[in-house]
Amino acid sequence: MLRKSEAHYYKAYVSKMVCYGGPLDTDKAVDSEGVLSYLRAVGNMHRLTGEEQYLDHMKQALDYEFSFKFCYNSPIKTPPLGKIGWSSCGGSITSVANPHIHPMSSTVTGEMTYYLKFREDAYVAERLKDTLLWSCQNHNRFDREFDYGRKGWMSERFCHCQGLLVQEYPDGSKASTWFALMPWACGSILEGLCRVLVTV
Repeated sequence: MLRKSEAHYYKAYVSKMVCYGGPLDTDKAVDSEGVLSYLRAVGNMHRLTGEEQYLDHMKQALDYEFSFKFCYNSPIKTPPLGKIGWSSCGGSITSVANPHIHPMSSTVTGEMTYYLKFREDAYVAERLKDTLLWSCQNHNRFDREFDYGRKGWMSERFCHCQGLLVQEYPDGSKASTWFALMPWACGSILEGLCRVLVTV
C-alpha cells in the first residue's frame, strides 16, 4: 500500500511539478508545502528498501521544492527586513497564491542531507547551504530587532517584495513581516537545523 501511495503521488503531482492541497489557505493553488511530507516519505522508503528509484523521485521532489526557493537575494527596502540586512536567499515562498516566504521548507534540510549521502550534486548542496543560512537569520537576536517581540521570537511571514505588504506600524506605514510570535515557525527552523546534525 505504501508503494502504491508513493507511486500515485509521484505520478499525479511530483512528476508533473503541480503539488497542491497542502495548506488550507491556498486551496487548489500550486504550493511548496504539498511536497514537503512527500520528501520525508520517499526518503524513508529509500532507507527501508535501498531502491534507487526513490532517490530519483527524491531528486525530482527536491527540484520541485527548489522552484519555490530563492537562490538569490531580492533586497527589500521596507522595514524591518530592509533595515537589518535580511536576505531572501534560501527561503521558499508558500504557494503561487500566497507568495510570502515562510519557514516550513526549512524542515527538509534533513532530506537534502540524506540525498547528498548517496549522490554528489553541487546544486542540491548549494541549496542546502542557502537554506541553513536563511534559517539562522529570522529570529530576534535581541528584543525588538524585528520591531516587535523578545529575543528569540520569530514570525512566519517574510515579504520579499513591496507587493506583499499587509502589516502596518502604528503610524500606518507598511511593515515587511507580521508582528506576531509564531511558535510553529520557530519549530520548523529548529527542526531543520537539528535534522542536518542528526542526518550527517
